Amino acid sequence: MAYVPGFDHDVFVSYCHGDDRPWIRSFYELLKAALREQLGVAASVWIDEEALEKSEDFRRGIPQSVGKSALLLLLPSNQYVRSSYCVDTECAAFESTIPQKRSRFDAKEFQNQLFAFRAVILPVDNNEHWDLIKGASDYTFHDGHFRLPVSTKEFETQIHSLVVDMASLLKRMRNHTTKVFLYPRDPGANVETSHSMLKSELFDNGYCVLPDRLTKIDEQLLESSLAIFLLDQGDDPRMLQLMETIAKRGQHPWVVWESPAARSTSDAKRQLFLFHVEKRLESSRRRYFDSTIRPDQLKGEIIQLLKPASRVVFSPGEKRHVSLIYDVQKPEEVDRADNIFFSWNSEFDFDLPSAGQPSRPTRSDGVLLIWGKAEEAWASDQFERLDGVPGRKGLCVFDPEKSSTVREIRARVGDRWHISEHYGAFAPAQLDPFFSPLRRAQSTGGPV
Repeated sequence: MAYVPGFDHDVFVSYCHGDDRPWIRSFYELLKAALREQLGVAASVWIDEEALEKSEDFRRGIPQSVGKSALLLLLPSNQYVRSSYCVDTECAAFESTIPQKRSRFDAKEFQNQLFAFRAVILPVDNNEHWDLIKGASDYTFHDGHFRLPVSTKEFETQIHSLVVDMASLLKRMRNHTTKVFLYPRDPGANVETSHSMLKSELFDNGYCVLPDRLTKIDEQLLESSLAIFLLDQGDDPRMLQLMETIAKRGQHPWVVWESPAARSTSDAKRQLFLFHVEKRLESSRRRYFDSTIRPDQLKGEIIQLLKPASRVVFSPGEKRHVSLIYDVQKPEEVDRADNIFFSWNSEFDFDLPSAGQPSRPTRSDGVLLIWGKAEEAWASDQFERLDGVPGRKGLCVFDPEKSSTVREIRARVGDRWHISEHYGAFAPAQLDPFFSPLRRAQSTGGPV
């Protein structure tokens, strides 16, 4: 099970099968051990182990594993950048999941996150590996000519830096996942199957299951969006205290399920406990399910209670419409619109100017004004026209000379517009905060 809920793996290690496999095996084992130390639990690190052990190149199920991994760790070399499978399949498959990850972890710190790291194991001519997941951080595992031996201080320094950064990102991803408190943490035999089924269902749907440690359990309870208590025959003094805590202080719903084993107990103290929980701990936020409710029915009720919490898998729907507004008389503006169009054309339907006339933003879900070489009067007229139209609005500025004007616009529009300034080369990641809310609305079928 992965550390970050909703993924099959925490880290996918992408390497060229022509590179030194014994070295890669040692690197992989040290990486796993170091991540476990940082996280406190084992991370799920995927690598093509079959190919590490054999001369054949099997590659079974690799693209699916890439897409279901929270992070990508690529090991570039001159052979790696010449491998169509590494570049065109593994890197491309992971890169296509980045927008979805940014949508799921909807926080400012993830808006430009790439969820990828490059451990450069050999020098790459002309640093061509920089084109693989552009902007990802490099960690150098060579001395300028050869791989660093794993026993050296230089290797230890690099892997320490890499693991600290990867573990930090994994922790932040986990912390931005909707939390569910499932108690007891270590269930008895009578509820173990139900507990396991619920935990797997929650995890697969992208929920973080607490308690995940034996300290500050009360705090873990109160930070959860839902609490579930499974009543068994055994005596757990802490369970009553936790239920009383959430009944008095909790702001979220909680569920109690009375297992058949609990109902059939002949122990007098346990019978009084069940009566007390059912009759004395009544709360408007509590739902009590007696022993007639089957575990699979309980699972369905819990998933219903959690909606509309964030999920990992987004259902496809009709593409959202975005109007691109730019001066069609300026070749530079057309070139910039071309960059934007082809960066997001697979996700959105773009309304473009027709016969020299601006597109019609009133029928779009969003409008993006592109301003570079166009005159200030043109941009001002467009801005006035667009500020009152419905839908999400963005301004993409390509001319640093207009910084003072942009500051005035920022002060005027506040957060009604997403404004990005591009100096030199176009940086698509700066526009993703504009597209992400549209993408989320598309996935849920809701309004922008």
